[in-house]
Amino acid sequence: MTVRGVVRPYSVAGFAFARGKHALSRERDVLGEWSVALAALAAATAGVLEQTRGRGLVADDDLRAAVVELCGEKDANRLNFLTVLAQNGRLRLLPEIVEMFEELRRDAAGVVTVRVESALPVSGEARAVLEGIMAKWTGCKAEVRFEENAELLGGVCAYARDDVLDASVRGRLNKMASALGVRAPGGDGLREETL
Repeated sequence: MTVRGVVRPYSVAGFAFARGKHALSRERDVLGEWSVALAALAAATAGVLEQTRGRGLVADDDLRAAVVELCGEKDANRLNFLTVLAQNGRLRLLPEIVEMFEELRRDAAGVVTVRVESALPVSGEARAVLEGIMAKWTGCKAEVRFEENAELLGGVCAYARDDVLDASVRGRLNKMASALGVRAPGGDGLREETL
């Protein structure tokens, strides 16, 4: 099982709880509060793990206590969320859980984050075209982040949620190699689609 598969139930449960509380509150942005608090807790978790690296494994209860103390967290519901994570040995995955929580939050608002990798830097005009294509592909308003990846050789590879759109030269070479019954050097078997 992938890390995303492991963190999904916790992210979904935390988001569903916060969204339910948000819907009941007319005066507070509970989703926003959870978002900010979870980001701080995730940063504290990463910091504690970094500081204790090489000194042996930190017990989940000790990690929870250190994170709560660092953040001064007092909300009973978020404390309970941390306790469940610690009891299930998932507290170390809090940064990934928070990342998926934010994806769910953006999805609920009709916005999806898309990471577009290209072999070369993408110009301003090409960025605008790709942003339009990504919005059409996802069916949502797309927040597009551009990154360079020379291994693609040319073209682009896009990642949104758990979907991959591979329109790279490397992806096409992998597809051709597969059709010929040979393995392309460094082929990773990503599915290839045409933009």
